[in-house]
Parts: sequence; structure tokens; C-alpha cells
Amino acid sequence: MLKLLLIATAICTTCFAQSSPLRQYLGLTNAEAAAIQNANQTYNDIWFVQQDRINSVDRELSALLATPAPDPAELGRRAVELEMIRRDRVSRQAELQKQVAALLTPTELNAVQTLVSTAALQPLVSDAQCAYLLPPDQFYWFSSNAFYPVFRDARSFLYPTSLPYIPPAPTGSFCGSQVFPFSVRQYLALTDTQIASLFAASAAYNDFYACQQNRLAEIDQATQDLTANPGADPVGLGLLYVEKANIGQQITAKSAQLRDAALTQLTPIQTTQLKTLQDAQALSQNNLVNDALGCNLLALPAGSTNYATVLTGNSSFCPLQ
Repeated sequence: MLKLLLIATAICTTCFAQSSPLRQYLGLTNAEAAAIQNANQTYNDIWFVQQDRINSVDRELSALLATPAPDPAELGRRAVELEMIRRDRVSRQAELQKQVAALLTPTELNAVQTLVSTAALQPLVSDAQCAYLLPPDQFYWFSSNAFYPVFRDARSFLYPTSLPYIPPAPTGSFCGSQVFPFSVRQYLALTDTQIASLFAASAAYNDFYACQQNRLAEIDQATQDLTANPGADPVGLGLLYVEKANIGQQITAKSAQLRDAALTQLTPIQTTQLKTLQDAQALSQNNLVNDALGCNLLALPAGSTNYATVLTGNSSFCPLQ
């Protein structure tokens, strides 16, 4: 076990020793990356000192409020101090973002602006996934001997594929709703006929999944019965896993067919508009926006609901190495 742990650690160390995706995407030089990290570290040094004071003031407030007759002036002074620290943090983070932006070339600034646009599109990307026009996101799950692909449906949690992968069950026509996502309808200017076709395809997929789910329940019960038997038949158990994997592949293929059928409903103009969302999804899967936020390379506009939308004076985490 220790040997496996050491190997896994070595693999992770090698992975993180490579240039970060954000650094590659922006094309940062060694000097630029170091300067950005140094600026963030200077900001963090002050942030953590302020955090210690915030914690102290919180304890003082709690102690005052626990007394029979707390002094309003003392309470007010501490509340004002907390507000001043918050405002200072917001100001410092805004100044840090200006400082970091000044380190970038025009080309790098344009790349950052693309990330801003990507973040603003994320709510629409999620809705397009619910409408079966975009595939679920793909991540990676680390085990002791391999990186397994993990698929996150817009309606589900993470499912590692080290065991037979079964796509999550539909929770309704469109992410649990019987109403087609209005944002997607408006963005792509979909017609009633197109939406009706997508709705019918979704219903057909749900019916298919329900039929497969019945057999999956039988396989799970048979698997439990076999594994509970001290003399379990390994061949019989293996056949159950093979059948379950086959069903998972069939459902995955059917889901892909659903998306393909949905895409055939689009006009060339709508297909071009959807390509913008596909590009935004690809950038999001690489965690580029989150990393750029951590490095204070960008501030997002209001409405980017999948990310922090305002300056709050957060500590930074800048993975550029």
C-alpha cells in the first residue's frame, strides 16, 4: 500500500510540475508567471493578517454579546472595524487585478477577455446541456493506478468508470423540468416545431432508459445475492458485470444519439451559435476560468452565476507553475 501511495504521489508531483493549463493558454513567460504569483502572495500576506484580526474581533463581539448588558458603543466600534477591513480587502483586490493586468501583453489580455466571455456563458452552457444540445462535462478521477474519465451530467454527481458506468437516470424532460430552457430557446431563436421535436426525442430517451433500468435493478439484486454467497461463482458474477457494462454503453450511445438528433434540428446559423457554447464548455472543463479568478487575472461581470460575480476580498490561489 505504501509503495502504491508513493507511486501515486510521484505521478501527481510530475503532473503538477508541468506548466499549468492557464499558463499555457495565456502563453505566459517565466518572468510573467513569477510576477503574477508574487503579486498574489503579497496580497495574501496582508489578507491573512487581516483574517487573524477578523477572528479576534468576532470573538470579542461574541464575548460582549454574552454579557448581561453589552455596551452598544463597544459593539459598534467592532462592527465598524470589520466593515473597514472588508472595504480594504475589496480595494486591495481591485488594485491587485489592475497590477496583474499591467503585467500582460495585449495578446494575453485578449485571451483573458475570452475567459470573461466564457464565464458569462456558463449558465447558458448548463441550460444547453439540459436541452441535450451539449454533452455532459467530463472530469478525471484518480485511482492508485490510472486516471479514469468521470462524466458529470448536468443533473447528477460524479460517477467513476472504474466499475461499469451507467449514465444517471433522467429526472424529467429537461433537467427535471417539463419546460424547455427559455434561455436556450431565446439564444438560438428556436421555433416551436424544433422544440416539439426535441421534447419528443427526450421522452423517447426517458422511455428507453426506464426499460433498461428494470434490467439493471435485476442485475444489482443478482450481484448482491452472488457476492453474499461464500462460494460465489466468479464466472456468473463476471457475466453480470459484462451485461451491466453493455447496458451502460447502450444508454450512453442512446444519449449521444439524442444529442445528434437534436443537432440535426438546428439551422446553420443556430449551429454556429451553438459552437460558441461548445467552445465555452471546453474552456470551462479545463478549469481556466477558476484558475484565472484565483490569480486575480479577471473580474467577472454580473450575471456569471456559476462563478463569484463581485469582489469580496477573497484570498488568492494562483496555480501557474
